[in-house]
Parts: sequence; structure tokens; C-alpha cells
Amino acid sequence: QAAHITNTHGMAREMLEPYSAAGVANWHQPEDLPWYCVITRMATPSFEACRTKQVGLVARIRVTRAGLVVLQHFEAQGTWPDALPKDSDLGDPFTGEPLIFQPGSDGFVLYSVGVNGVVDNGAPGKENAGDMVWRYSAE
Repeated sequence: QAAHITNTHGMAREMLEPYSAAGVANWHQPEDLPWYCVITRMATPSFEACRTKQVGLVARIRVTRAGLVVLQHFEAQGTWPDALPKDSDLGDPFTGEPLIFQPGSDGFVLYSVGVNGVVDNGAPGKENAGDMVWRYSAE
């Protein structure tokens, strides 16, 4: 029971910190837990997946919110902004850096680096590869 509480408490603390694939990988792995902690051994992998999924959803929400901010700017000003506003709520939860915004003549590309933490130049991906992308074309 103590191993389960300690492991769960550590994971809960980690959920409050900025995402780090290394941080998730440093959680107790099932094979590191005592043999008699059967339930904890079974639940640990799902905690890791939950953390990754949670941060991915936060990234999708932030990309959507930032895209709406850009569209509001376009509607009010008639031009695409040069950059996203300096709003801490619009940061990429995977890196802690601002979301990547690339305005064009007829639209924009906006994205988070995604779970892999690598800038894939706006290439959408599945699972743990690729960026979380919003492409908008005014045409």
C-alpha cells in the first residue's frame, strides 16, 4: 500500500509540472515496484498514458484558442498578425515556449510540437510523432 501511495503521489506532483517526456519516463516503472504491489504494477502504465493524453488535450485546446485569437485579429484588422500575443495561456505545454505561428498571405499555420517535442515543421502526426497543427486558408 505504501508503494502505491508514494508512486501515485509522485505522479500527481508531476502532473502539476510542465510536461517532460523524461519526467514521465522517470516515474516508477512496474518492474521497479515490489512484487507484492500487484495493483500498482498494473496501474502505473496507465498513469503515464493519462499524463501524455492530458498534455496533448491541453495543447489542442491552446492551439484552438490561439487560432481563434488570430482569426479575431484578422476580422478586426484585415491582416494576419505577425506573431501571437504574449499570453502565457497560449504557450506550448510540451515545451513551455510559445506555440509556433507562421502567417502567410492567405492564411496561417499554427502548431504545438506535440508529444515527441520535435518541431516537425507543422507535419501532423499520430500517437507520439508529429505536431498538433491548425492550418487555415482564407480561400
